[in-house]
Amino acid sequence: MNQKSCQSSRAGESNVGFQLHISFEAFAGDLRRRGYHPNTMGLYGRVVAHFGRWLSPQHVTPRQIRPTHVDRLLLEFDQHLDRVQGLAVVTRRARQRYAREFLEWEFGRRRLRLRTLRARELFRFVQVRAEHLKGTSVHALAVGLRSFLRFLEFTGRIRLGLVAAVPCPASPAFPPPAQVLDAGRRLRFLRSFDRYTSVGRRDYAIALCFSELALRANEVAALTLDDVDWRALTVRLRQTKQRRERLLPLPSRVARALVAYLQRSRPAVGHRLLFINLRPPLGRPLPTDGVRNIIRRAFDRCGIAATGPHILRQSWATAAHQRGTDLKRIADVLGHRSVDTTAPYAKVHFEQLRQAALPWPRLQP
Repeated sequence: MNQKSCQSSRAGESNVGFQLHISFEAFAGDLRRRGYHPNTMGLYGRVVAHFGRWLSPQHVTPRQIRPTHVDRLLLEFDQHLDRVQGLAVVTRRARQRYAREFLEWEFGRRRLRLRTLRARELFRFVQVRAEHLKGTSVHALAVGLRSFLRFLEFTGRIRLGLVAAVPCPASPAFPPPAQVLDAGRRLRFLRSFDRYTSVGRRDYAIALCFSELALRANEVAALTLDDVDWRALTVRLRQTKQRRERLLPLPSRVARALVAYLQRSRPAVGHRLLFINLRPPLGRPLPTDGVRNIIRRAFDRCGIAATGPHILRQSWATAAHQRGTDLKRIADVLGHRSVDTTAPYAKVHFEQLRQAALPWPRLQP
């Protein structure tokens, strides 16, 4: 390589690095405001520098970096699910995942040629994926794929009629009685939180939001300071799965736990979300997965075999039904649109049935 080419190469690399440096300075300032540790910020800086050195030989400037065709398509699909169909975030993420799986299976790294899709390819995809999925997941895959194809039809990207090529797996069987925690295990679970520490007080308040209010993980993560009415002792849920506000009574036990957390653990931050990270990055809102992981770690500490916090919601509903609460009231608390969704909580457990059964009376001779 001649001297002029070397100088041009170094100049190009310097220009790319300068552009990334400007971007990283703003990024670093944001990390600093959110409480990230300097070591973590240094690691991110090295990643950006390494990326800049890779970009230069590719003759790509930072301004030319764009999402892939698949990412742009899935972003548009998500906006359609949100604005046109009004689906919840959890549902939209699942459908995007199934759509991405299909696109990668069909096109790989090749350019998306949606007009070339054929019915046999859709059928084959579901058939291959079904070999590694349970019945409920196969059903969800088919529903998600049909939803994606309808979006492609709606936007004129594929010919009409391909949706019918997706096989219709049998609907999942009616679920067995919900797994619940008995009083002893529930007490052991709540006692596993160390309420003498800031993190323990926060985590205990989160646990009571599940066990006493029967909230979903995303509903706990979305709670704000303004959602709690201390005079009326109510909690307003705004960001729910069904996109309908719910107003729930605030039990005194939950209220005391929240007061302890707010007064002794939660520092002043620049947003109104209730539950925040108490370790660097300090003050960042706890995401839904973070809320779930708090409950999962507590289950591990006390030896409870449960995959996530939903068992606490099921336990509340089952206990309420056993106390005589009607299904309509339970459905309202859980945020179910239909009582049919709540019905599995009312199914009788065989062990309870055996304990309640009376011996058949003997006939007198």
